Amino acid sequence: MLEETRTTREADDRMIRKALLQGRDDGSRRFDDPASERRFRQDARPSVEKLHNFGARLDLRCEKVDVAIVMSGGTEGGLSPHFLVFGVREYRHSRGQRKSLAIGTASTPVLLPEQIGRMPQVELTAAAVRAAIESAAIADDADVHWVQIKCPLLTSERIADAAASRGAATATGNTYASMALSRGASALGVALALGEVDREALDDREIGRELGLWSPRASASAGVELLHSEIIVLGQ
Repeated sequence: MLEETRTTREADDRMIRKALLQGRDDGSRRFDDPASERRFRQDARPSVEKLHNFGARLDLRCEKVDVAIVMSGGTEGGLSPHFLVFGVREYRHSRGQRKSLAIGTASTPVLLPEQIGRMPQVELTAAAVRAAIESAAIADDADVHWVQIKCPLLTSERIADAAASRGAATATGNTYASMALSRGASALGVALALGEVDREALDDREIGRELGLWSPRASASAGVELLHSEIIVLGQ
């Protein structure tokens, strides 16, 4: 998504844009491979520098560039590698006009390894989903149609760090199982934010296990390249 905002009341007519990309590749690499993990910078927004050349081609001349990226690799050759770029320009609409596509983005704080796949991830995701809905200026939760999330997963290094630094145990010691738990916690965060499940029905034991708790509007992908979750909301 390339989102451009013009504020006519400002003398310098400053322009703020957000770039949002969704991409897919063949997804064949092991996420627990140390060489693979070192390939990604583990900071809050690792993808901004990686989009430098891409952004130059898009002529992203502005005072601030905030990039939200969802990369999904679970295709194993079934889908050609590609990027989807969503573009939105914000306008002020008066009441009574018909609804149109609205996109909002937000992100959670950095998640500690011991929070992944557990209720802290659910609750932080729910808060970020609400922020993204507000960013999209969607007034009715019924008008939220799709929430895409890119969430972190556990690696051997992150599991060891939790134990050594904080004496904390993670939700699982299996890095591949952590992908499912992280996606499950993310989806339940969407369900909680949209009122599809009650908070009282949720606890760590239900995540990824109780199939009756779910959201029809959530899509989640877990990856090693980030430590927080990126939230993208589409609606009207």
